[in-house]
Amino acid sequence: MEEIVLQTKNLTKRYGRFTALDHVTVTLKKKHIYGFIGENGAGKTTLMKIIAGLAFPTEGTFSIMGKESPHEREKMRRYIGCTIEAPAVIPGFTVLQNLEMQRTLTGNPDQAACDRVLEMVDLVPVRHKKVKTLSMGMKQRLSVALAMVGNPRILILDEPINGLDPKNIVALRKLLHKLCEERDMTIFISSHILSELYLLATDYIFIHKGCVVETLTQDELETKCRKYIRICTKSVPYVITVLETHLRQPEYKVVSETELHLYSDIEKTETIARLLLEHQILVSEFSLSEQTLEEYFLTITGGVQ
Repeated sequence: MEEIVLQTKNLTKRYGRFTALDHVTVTLKKKHIYGFIGENGAGKTTLMKIIAGLAFPTEGTFSIMGKESPHEREKMRRYIGCTIEAPAVIPGFTVLQNLEMQRTLTGNPDQAACDRVLEMVDLVPVRHKKVKTLSMGMKQRLSVALAMVGNPRILILDEPINGLDPKNIVALRKLLHKLCEERDMTIFISSHILSELYLLATDYIFIHKGCVVETLTQDELETKCRKYIRICTKSVPYVITVLETHLRQPEYKVVSETELHLYSDIEKTETIARLLLEHQILVSEFSLSEQTLEEYFLTITGGVQ
């Protein structure tokens, strides 16, 4: 049985009449990477803040490493590393000085920890530079380093990919995979770059308007992401007429004036291609595709608001 490292039960957070979190129940297990997905204002940062002790729930409770009482939870927070919103740094201090201060605050006695973390996030060349002189991408990597310097068992990262170039995104992905595998770390990460989360996460938690609407493993997501025939043409209305005339209850979605997705009859790709040809419909693309993580998220949350 897999070890549960963090569990919430009906967590609710209200600000006046606004409900930021609405009875949120999630379970995080050891050595999993959880992609936390939701639009701006969905409640992602609020939940992370409550777990990290930066905010308090209105209702509900949660446990860290099996400890549920507020006093015991506070002790267990030493095993959590997090970067939420902007990292807490002193701009006039160097990268190394900020890390050393964080190491001390987390109670990590290992004096070599800062050097190891700097190497992991590729910040060794700027270790003696003041934080205020760093680029946005370097500051993002420093925020990850600050979360890691306490040698946590649970790593909470709120939008860590923002500001990173493609090379550094790949490097961060490899690092997080390595931490999960080699240190048995549980990682809880939010990002608006869903294509990157798809390459990183082992599990997904979808939140919408303060409510968790679905939790899935990677395998479950791949099963649910529907395949479809992508048809791009300037004759979408005519394509619909042909499909409804020759197919039995076709299921389709008009994506734009020039694109249509057919979800039914995908085993009949040759038949459908022949139908379009026989009706002299010119297509610029005809391919078998699969829903992306972005498309699936829009499906379960009701599309673009």
